[in-house]
Amino acid sequence: MGRVDNIQQLTRDAIAQTMGVNYYPASGTGDNKNLAEIDTYKLPDVGRDIDEADKNDVFTKALVVRIGKVVTERRLVPYIDPAILKDTFEYGGAIESIRLGLYEVQDDPSWNLTNGQSYAEYDYTFHQPETSVRLFDDRKAIMITKSMTRRQLKEAFTSWDAMSAFIDGISVAWENTMRITINTWTRMLLSSAIAISDKATGTAVHLLTEAIANNILPKGATAQDFKKSDTAMKYAFERIRNVRKYMSQDMTVAFNDKTIPCVTPIEENKLTLLSDFASVIKTVKADTYNDDELGFGDFTEITSWQGIASTADSVTAFYKWDDISSVKIKADANNKLGIGTEAYSKSNVVGLMWDYLSLGVSPNENYVTSNYAAGADFWNDHAHYTANYWVDSRYNMVAFILD
Repeated sequence: MGRVDNIQQLTRDAIAQTMGVNYYPASGTGDNKNLAEIDTYKLPDVGRDIDEADKNDVFTKALVVRIGKVVTERRLVPYIDPAILKDTFEYGGAIESIRLGLYEVQDDPSWNLTNGQSYAEYDYTFHQPETSVRLFDDRKAIMITKSMTRRQLKEAFTSWDAMSAFIDGISVAWENTMRITINTWTRMLLSSAIAISDKATGTAVHLLTEAIANNILPKGATAQDFKKSDTAMKYAFERIRNVRKYMSQDMTVAFNDKTIPCVTPIEENKLTLLSDFASVIKTVKADTYNDDELGFGDFTEITSWQGIASTADSVTAFYKWDDISSVKIKADANNKLGIGTEAYSKSNVVGLMWDYLSLGVSPNENYVTSNYAAGADFWNDHAHYTANYWVDSRYNMVAFILD
C-alpha cells in the first residue's frame, strides 16, 4: 500500500468512526455509497458534514487514535537499540518471569543391576530444579498533546494532498516525540544494567586494569592511553570476543546475578558500544591485515550513555569524553537495583553486552482524550501512553569499562 493510500485509509477510518460506517457524502449516488469511494471532490462535503454535525473534535480524536496505532504497529524503532523495544506480546511473558535451573544428572542404574537391591529411590524421589520468579510491574505514563484549529481541519478536507500534509504534520511530530522518549528509556535501562554489572553482580570487565596487569600498558596509564594503543585496543577486541563466546556456549552464572545458570544464544547476544570507542575500533581494524582475528560480531552504537552537555561553546564540546562515557545514578534508599543505597558514578564506560531478555521497554496502552477551547476555536487532543520496562539481572549482562 502506497503512502497516499495509507493517508486515504486513515481518513476513511476516522470518518467512519466519526459519522458512522453507513455514512457517505451528500454527493454520493446509489452506486456510490461506500466510504472507500470517497474521492478528492467529495472531501469538502465530508468536512462540511462533520462541521455541521459539530463533530470536529470527534474526527480529530479518531484520527489521532488511528495515527497512534499506526505508529505503535511500526514499533517506533528507536535510534539507539531496537532490540530493547518489546511488543505487548513479549512483555506479557516478562511481567512475571520464571526461570528454571538444571536438573540433577544421575548414574543410570539399569546398566549395573544388583540382585535383591531396591531401586525405589529412583521412582519415588521428587526432583525439582531451582526456581526463580520475579515480577516486573514498573510502569511509566506519559501524555503527548497536539493542538488543532478549525481552519486547519477545513483546509485538510480540500484535497487528498491537503489531508496528507495535515496527517504528516501530526504523525511526524508524534513519531519524533515517541522516539526521543523511547531513547530516554533505553538510556535509562542501559545505564542501570551497567551499574548492576559493575556494582551488584561483579561481571564488569575492567579493561585498563587488565591491560596494566598483563604489561600491555605501564602503571599509571589512563583511559586515553588505552584508546591510543593499538595493542591495548586489540586486547579489548579479544576480551569482548571471548566474553561473547563464553556467553553463547556455556550455561554458567559467570555473567549474571548467580541465581540460576544462563546461556545466551549468539543471535540473542546484544552488544552496545559507545560511538567514540567504536570509531577507534574501526580505525584499528582498518589497519589490521587479518580482520577475522579481531572480529567479535555485530554491535550497535550509542553516542552517550545518559546525555551530552546542554550548552557549549563549540560542537565538540557537546560531546566531551567525560560526559558521554559516564553513568550516574541517584542514591536509592530502597536499593532497587542492588547496587547499594549510595549514589553511583562511573566514567570511561565503553560498552555493554547483554542478553535479549535482560532489558526491555514495552509501550502497551494508549488512548486519547480531547477538549475544545471555544473562545480560541481550537482542540487539544491528549494522547496517553503507558510503558512497562525492566532490567533482569538473572540474564547475562557485562559492562566494559576503561578503569
